[in-house]
Amino acid sequence: MNPSQWKWRYSKLAGILVAGLVLVSAAIAAWDYQQRARPPQIDFSESRHDFGNVAEGIKVSHVFRILNKGGQALLIKEAKSTCDCTTANLKLNSVPGGGSVNLEVIMDTTMKQGRINKELLVISNDPAHPQSKIFVAANVDPHAGMSSGSRGKIFVGKCATCHVQQGIGKTGEDLYIADCAMCHGFRADGGEAPSLVRFNYDHKLVAAYIREVIAHGSKSHLSMPGFLKQVGGPLTNDQIDSLVAYLHWRTNMNR
Repeated sequence: MNPSQWKWRYSKLAGILVAGLVLVSAAIAAWDYQQRARPPQIDFSESRHDFGNVAEGIKVSHVFRILNKGGQALLIKEAKSTCDCTTANLKLNSVPGGGSVNLEVIMDTTMKQGRINKELLVISNDPAHPQSKIFVAANVDPHAGMSSGSRGKIFVGKCATCHVQQGIGKTGEDLYIADCAMCHGFRADGGEAPSLVRFNYDHKLVAAYIREVIAHGSKSHLSMPGFLKQVGGPLTNDQIDSLVAYLHWRTNMNR
C-alpha cells in the first residue's frame, strides 16, 4: 500500500473517530440536559427518628438530611412542626440537583411526660410532593414533682401558642381541635394523651367527672392541667361545658 493510500485510510478512520466522538458528546450533553431539566424531587435520609428515653425539661436534637433527587433546584419554602415545642432549623433553603442540606429538628421536653410524637411538615417546590412529613418521637421520663401550679406553665410563653391562643373565643368542636386534639387526637380517640371517647357520657356522674378533669386537671395524668380560668387556665365555664357536650356527641358518633 503506497503512502497516499495510507493517508486516505488514516483520514477516513480519523473522520469516523471524530464523528463518533461528536455523537457521544452530543448524547452525553443531551443526557446531562435531561438530568438537569428534571423537576426537583425531595427525599430524606430518614423519615422518622426516635430519641428514646429522655429527661423532662431538656432539649434534644437530630439532623435529617433533605435530598434533591431531581435536576432543578429544590426550594424549601417552609419547615414547621405541629407545635412550638418542636422546631426546625434550616440554614439553606435551596438544594441543587443531586445535592442535600441539613435540617435540624429540636424537641423541647419541658412539661412533657410519657410517649411524645411530633410531626413536621416540609413544604417545597417538588411538583409531585409539595408537602412532605417527617416525624420525631421520645419517651419522656415521668416527673412526679410536677405540681398543679407548675402544670399551668403550659399556658404561658411559647406553649401558649398551642394551648391558649388558638382556642380564644371558640367553643365545641372548634375549641376541641384548637386546644385538645394535639394530645387526645382529632377524633378524641387518643394520641399522646388517653382517649376521651371511651366513656359513657349519658351517665351524669361520668360527664361531671370529665368536666372536673378538664376544669381542674387530672390527678393521675400529671401533664394534664386545669383549663378553667379560675385555676389559671384560659377557658370559661361555658367553654368547658361546650367541650363536654362535644365529647358526648363525638362518642356517640364513634359507636
